[in-house]
Amino acid sequence: MNILGLDIATQCGWALLSPEGDRMGSGVWDCSLSSGDSSAMRLIRFRQHLQQLKEWEVGLVGYELVRFSGRGNNSVYSQLQGQLLVLAEMWGIGCTGVSPSALKKFATGKGNSPKNTMIQCAATQFSLDPMDLTHDEADALWCAEWARVTHLGSP
Repeated sequence: MNILGLDIATQCGWALLSPEGDRMGSGVWDCSLSSGDSSAMRLIRFRQHLQQLKEWEVGLVGYELVRFSGRGNNSVYSQLQGQLLVLAEMWGIGCTGVSPSALKKFATGKGNSPKNTMIQCAATQFSLDPMDLTHDEADALWCAEWARVTHLGSP
């Protein structure tokens, strides 16, 4: 059973780990709207990416929760998260969310670490070049690792 980490957003970081914690792939899915698109196209693009969960043999998804502040793209995040939860439920895949501060503390030991620290720690943990990582991808790597360790146990 592989583990998928998601940093849910229009630029959605994703990371696939083996049960042993080996990185199998990671990147960023672009779910942004093009000129003339309806707002539903973002959800369709995200859902198309999520179709890979079945072929990747994902059994658990860890994703970063968003703290709603009353401004920004809260409704977009809620819609994308809803798509994930519905498809995961339909396919029998477990999902677990982690708060940003808990994720940062897990990754760096400090709950308010800046993005560049999260990137550097991810690069070290997964033997990657920090210049090749976005903060979205780094967060997704940590979401997958957090889900793996907290729900499957560390090998």
